[in-house]
Amino acid sequence: MARMIPPVVHDGTRSDGEVTVFGRIRDDPNTRSWIVLHSYDLPAHATRFMGEIDFVVIVPGHGILCLSVKDCATASRDSDGVWKLGRLAPSASGPFKAARDDMFSLRSRILAALPQLSAVAFGFAVLFTRVIATQDFRKAPTEWEPHEQIYSDEFNSRPISQLFVNSIDLSVRKLQATTQMRIIPHDFSDEQAASILGLMRPELEMYQTPKDRARQTAAELKRYTDEQFDALDVAECNMRVMYQGLAGTGKTLLALEAARRAANRGERVLLLCFNTLLRDWMRAQFEDMSTVTVDNVHGLLFALTDTAYVDEPNPSFWPALVNSALDRLVNEADDAHQYDTLIVDEAQDVYRGEYIDVLDLLLIGGIKNGRWLMFTDYEQNIFGESRTFERSMFDPVDFCAAAGSPAYRHPLRRNCRNTPRVGQWAELLGRVKPGYAGFRRPDDGLPPTLLFYRSERDEKDMLIGTLTTLRDEHFSPAEIVILSAVSVKKCCASQIIQEPWKSRLKPYNQDYQAIRYCSIHRFKGLEAPCIVITDVDKLGDAEHASLLYVALTRATNRVVILALEAVRDEIKSLLIGGK
Repeated sequence: MARMIPPVVHDGTRSDGEVTVFGRIRDDPNTRSWIVLHSYDLPAHATRFMGEIDFVVIVPGHGILCLSVKDCATASRDSDGVWKLGRLAPSASGPFKAARDDMFSLRSRILAALPQLSAVAFGFAVLFTRVIATQDFRKAPTEWEPHEQIYSDEFNSRPISQLFVNSIDLSVRKLQATTQMRIIPHDFSDEQAASILGLMRPELEMYQTPKDRARQTAAELKRYTDEQFDALDVAECNMRVMYQGLAGTGKTLLALEAARRAANRGERVLLLCFNTLLRDWMRAQFEDMSTVTVDNVHGLLFALTDTAYVDEPNPSFWPALVNSALDRLVNEADDAHQYDTLIVDEAQDVYRGEYIDVLDLLLIGGIKNGRWLMFTDYEQNIFGESRTFERSMFDPVDFCAAAGSPAYRHPLRRNCRNTPRVGQWAELLGRVKPGYAGFRRPDDGLPPTLLFYRSERDEKDMLIGTLTTLRDEHFSPAEIVILSAVSVKKCCASQIIQEPWKSRLKPYNQDYQAIRYCSIHRFKGLEAPCIVITDVDKLGDAEHASLLYVALTRATNRVVILALEAVRDEIKSLLIGGK
């Protein structure tokens, strides 16, 4: 990916065309060595008091392109030479003259400071993102060349890297043919590009530190989750409630708050989930509350039966363990394993037939008459069953209704974790219907970054490049988590052997000095500021769609997806088809 400066589209950008161009440059795999400055100010201009170039595109081996982006629906020039671009006021200078003046002003500034770069090629182009020119318009005028104009038909059908390199190379040919300028494009090195960048954008910029960004995000998430707490008021007048919501709707934090409220009422609480990492995180939230027991379902079974942990047990192990736990609960009176309130997060993974009898015996009054809150998302079904399992699984609400002991269903529809663009991608690529009713966080203008690899080596290089970019954007190692649909031993991150990256990448644990990687299955229920999703080589079935949905919704700030070239068309079809 190109080095974009700034790394995100700034809030003041009003042109949708510039936003689109920014994303196209950033996501084009052939722009990796490029440096691209967006909305670059020219305080010293040849013809105006001050100028601004929409994009300065620095391409080692070719040259520098000054690009003007016009996002107008119509463009014309009358017989008097007056230009009319969309709703803008008429102008006698026109877009091509303005872009040419910008280019020469920038070239003069650079060569005044770096005269040794006089052989570097400079070119300009005007990109019309929404209009198509007639052949007469393209050929007739003598004021501009064909390579200085790009229209929407080319823009939408050809890689943007190809369009820009073609414009620079044709500018070089024109200069070599019509002037005595010594232009040697292939000698334009990465080092020379870096020296130009140092002149144009010296290291004076201020940025939000990782600590400040984390503090802001945490405060934002807490503020929006507070608005969800009225959902817990439902539990004040209902003994049994099932909360149903998509990922990011605040289920886990609501489960924690419900457990605190119950504990403050003097109740003994069992807070249960499915994943080990989520259990460990939730346990840390209740270190000072002895009346709240936090466990995952398998850990609970081990504890009930005094069984040592077994790694990768055979298929008959779990049924036997469940039967052993039931025998102990039935035959041994043990008040230590009786709870006033049962709260289950990831309930879709927990209330299966083999576990529900155990929970029924642990809860005072049982499932039928006891006090329970369950938080579920049927779309996060990534443990090997069809999404239709909702119909065949034990349903606590239906069970209680049939027994004459009503329970209540409460929907959670608004996403309070993800930014809107990340949440929308999760809906589209995860094939989630119906989707979110809305998003509580503001739009930061930054969609997920989507990159395509052709081989394992290509993916490793892309991952290293992505991590380098995130480092340059001031994400700390603790803020970055790499997620994969395959096991930790097989994932892309574990296969990187180049130093220093091999030492910087570690399997997920509490080592916040390293960039951590993990399977999507194991990370479910958790979140991180920046999620990098690797090994996306399939998307056609419900299981892989669910995995991508879960992975995307883990991110509070940024998402980068590394996908196999073979799934490019399917991913883009899903994204375009949902708009």
